[in-house]
Amino acid sequence: MLDLNLHVAGLLDDLAAVQTSMYPRKAFERAARKVMLLPEPLREGLPLPDVGKRATTVIHEMLATGTSNTVSRAIDGSTRVADVEARRHRREGFISLAIARRVLATPALGAVGRDNYRADFQMHTTWSDGSRSIAEMGIGCAERGYTHFAVTDHAEGLSIAGGLSADRFAEQRAEIAEINESTRGRLTVIQGIEGNILADGTVDCVSVSRTTGAPGVPQLVLAAPHSKLDSAETQTGRLVTAVSTPGVHILAHPSGRKFGKRDGLKVDWATVFAAAKAHNVAIEIDGDPSRQDLPYALARQAYDAGCLIALDSDAHDTDELCFSEIALAHARLARIPPARVINTWT
Repeated sequence: MLDLNLHVAGLLDDLAAVQTSMYPRKAFERAARKVMLLPEPLREGLPLPDVGKRATTVIHEMLATGTSNTVSRAIDGSTRVADVEARRHRREGFISLAIARRVLATPALGAVGRDNYRADFQMHTTWSDGSRSIAEMGIGCAERGYTHFAVTDHAEGLSIAGGLSADRFAEQRAEIAEINESTRGRLTVIQGIEGNILADGTVDCVSVSRTTGAPGVPQLVLAAPHSKLDSAETQTGRLVTAVSTPGVHILAHPSGRKFGKRDGLKVDWATVFAAAKAHNVAIEIDGDPSRQDLPYALARQAYDAGCLIALDSDAHDTDELCFSEIALAHARLARIPPARVINTWT
C-alpha cells in the first residue's frame, strides 16, 4: 500500500540533507517526524501540525501534483546530492503511524494485534531522559488498557541520558513500590533498566542478575547499543556477548538504525538470533518512528530462528506511548503470533 505520509516525510528529510546549517536541518527533521506521526493519511483538508511554511508548501505540492518542485529545486541547487542519496537508502523498511494503524485494522489470521497487547516494556521517565514522572506514565498506560508496564530508565553508564546510579536506582524502586501499593494490583509497575552495550559487548548496567526482587536488582534488563553505530566493522560478537550476559532479558533496538541518518550495526543476524534463543533473550521491535528497529523483515527472521519478541514504544512522554502501535504493525507484517510476543503474556 502507498505510504504517502512516509513519502512526504522522506522529501522533508531530503530538504534536511541539503541544509548547510544545523537549525534548518533540525527543523526539517522535526517536520518529517511530525508527518510520520499523523494519525491519518495526508489529504486536502486534513489539519496539519506546525511544520513551518516551507514544509507546508511541500505537502500541498505533493497533494496537488504528486511531486514537489520545492524539494527538486533545493536538491538541484545543492552540492549535497550524495548526502540525499545516502539518506534515502536509510529510510527503507519504515512505515508511518497512519499505515501502522491501517495494518492493525486489517485482518491477519494468527498474527499479534492490539487486543493481545497488555504491557509496554521500554519507556523513560524524569528519572533519566524522559519528560514525565512514573505516575504520569502509569496513567497513560492505564488509559491504554495495560495490566502492567516496565519503567526502563538508562543505567549510569549512559551519562548523556542522565543514567541512574545504584543509589538513585534504589530511590526509584521505593517510588515504584509506593505506586504499586496505591494501584492495588489494577496496574503493576515493573522496575527495569536499559543497560548500554559497550564496544566489547559488556552490558553497563546496575547489578545485572536474573534474580528478581533483591535490593538494587532490576526486574527487567534491556541491553541496547548506543555507540559505534556507524562502524564499518562487524558487530556480531558484540551483540552475541550482550545476549549471553546473565540477567539480560531483551536486546533493545538491536541495530541502532535511525531514519535517514544511520544504517545501523553491521551484523550477522542469524548468529545473534541463535545466541538470543539459546539464552532466552527477547528481540525487540522498537516502535519509535525514527527507529522502527528491528523492521518487519528482520523480525520475521528472528521469529523463524525461534526467538521471543518484545514490542515496545520507547516512549519518553505519555503522548509517545502510541509508538507501540508501530512496533505491533511490524510484528503483524512479520506474521508473528501472540504467544511468541512477551508483551501479550500475563
